[in-house]
Amino acid sequence: MRWSHAFLDLVLSFARRVAETGQMPIEEALRISTPLYLNVGPGRSFDPLHPVWQEFLAGYRQAPDPVAWAHSFYAARAREYPASPYGCFSHHYEPETRCIRFHFANRGGSEPGPLSTECEPARRRELSAMFADIRRDLPEAEAVRGRSWMYHLPAYCRLFPPEYGLGAVVVEPELQFMSLWGQFLDRRWDLRPGPAGLFRERIATARTLDAVLGSFPLSVLAPRCHIDPFYAFYG
Repeated sequence: MRWSHAFLDLVLSFARRVAETGQMPIEEALRISTPLYLNVGPGRSFDPLHPVWQEFLAGYRQAPDPVAWAHSFYAARAREYPASPYGCFSHHYEPETRCIRFHFANRGGSEPGPLSTECEPARRRELSAMFADIRRDLPEAEAVRGRSWMYHLPAYCRLFPPEYGLGAVVVEPELQFMSLWGQFLDRRWDLRPGPAGLFRERIATARTLDAVLGSFPLSVLAPRCHIDPFYAFYG
């Protein structure tokens, strides 16, 4: 799935307001306050001098329609989500904390939505298979953590043991990652008019950088708990 022109326009509108209220160059605002850098090729270095990033900025500055230029540049380099043996879920292990961090991506691509009641059994089967493999392959794992706006959604939270949600705390938004921006996209990756409209109103009227950064309708929540409740929950 790819970003739409409308979503990219929303992202760039936010970057312009960050630049204005934060009194910084638009080039810096694009790098530190949007998910563009990660999605046009340079990777996670966020190096402002990376050749690919410099190529993007040069075109952005000169383009008569910066949104169209940015979308074309993104579309030519956008990464597809890799296939996962666990359907919509994947995970990685953090050995320094003995913690599992898992991720969600809509890989279903069909009706109904991946978090619908009809699809809940499929999501639970995916999680059950994933944690069975974790228990077998990573017996040293002690905890599970997440970081996403999606923990505001009851349909998402009911997929996990109750103990997990009890430890959720609001964390500083990671503007460069989709863990925050996904709240503006529906299951087809089209822009959601309601949240996007509210966001535009807030950033347009914000007078300080802090107010602009606080314009997102939903915050990022970071739950964490011991891994044993996950093993028990999925049997």
